[in-house]
Amino acid sequence: MKKIKWWKNNNLLAGNKKIKFDINKNYISVLEKKLAKILNVKYVVFTTSGSSALTLAFYCIDINIKKKIVIPNRTWVATAHAAYNLNYKIQLEDIDAKNMHQKIPIKQIINQNNIGCLVLVSLNGRVNYINHIKKIIKKRKIIIIEDNAQSFLSGDKKKYMNSETKVACYSTGSTKLLNTLQGGFCATNDKSIYKKIILARNHGVYDLFTDRWKTPGFNLKPNNFQCYIGLSELKNAYLKKKQCIKINNLYVKNIKNKKIKLLTVNYKTGEFPIYVQALVENRLKIKKYLSKKRIEIRYFPPSLNEAKYLSFNSKKKFKNSELLSKKGVYLPCGPSQNINEIKAVIKIINEY
Repeated sequence: MKKIKWWKNNNLLAGNKKIKFDINKNYISVLEKKLAKILNVKYVVFTTSGSSALTLAFYCIDINIKKKIVIPNRTWVATAHAAYNLNYKIQLEDIDAKNMHQKIPIKQIINQNNIGCLVLVSLNGRVNYINHIKKIIKKRKIIIIEDNAQSFLSGDKKKYMNSETKVACYSTGSTKLLNTLQGGFCATNDKSIYKKIILARNHGVYDLFTDRWKTPGFNLKPNNFQCYIGLSELKNAYLKKKQCIKINNLYVKNIKNKKIKLLTVNYKTGEFPIYVQALVENRLKIKKYLSKKRIEIRYFPPSLNEAKYLSFNSKKKFKNSELLSKKGVYLPCGPSQNINEIKAVIKIINEY
């Protein structure tokens, strides 16, 4: 059997010899408008990565530097780095083991005035709606940023983003549903924030050759070819979504090995998993077993509190985060995986 990788998501570059790229066309603005329409938001700004999108969000939103930014302990480190690198104070919170959402410290938000921003992270196609704390958010004037790097097209079609959210950030990296090899974007309904992000993305000017410097900024503008790929990929995004659901359902219906506990999503709320995630008691043992069968799996990354510079309260416990850090794995998945190969993987896992 040929080697089965943990993730497979081809884009138009794979075996395509007829790429019709027009160097004079502005694919960036075309893609931004299409994404805004799909997500039902007023503005989208494409950038170089999901990490860049987060950086631009924290940089362009007026968050009180003296207040804390609440971030779930289980997320990719870029979520925290975007705030940390701009000298914001971070407060890590544990997640709910069932849905991997952060356990929002409602009592703390009510009783303290030190929370300036709440970052909602939607891991693996899960959605993070906050209707149950809308009143508290409004009363305390807490800013909401969404890290939706892993949840493009997840949720309610009419409302992918919470109405209270200032900016939602997405990734279009090679391990995401919309694959431009590298890239990301900010989505917002706030015109003033949109203008700030546009400037900050491009050295503080709208046009490098005709404008005077208006504000400090970065070199985070994407290249035109990235967005050409993005436009081509959008045509297949919904088909890829269906394929991800099909693969996940194959695992859910056919994994019989009790040593493998699959982490599920709630389809009723519009969630869908782009990755197949599971908890196993001995990751190293199953990794060696599957490796001999030429099957690749991937461990969950460590939780943020393991980075000492981010964990300001060393006595704080993160029970659920630590459980996932020690036992979490990604099983072979991705919209370009061969279904028969996935069936073979399931058979081998059941024999473990």
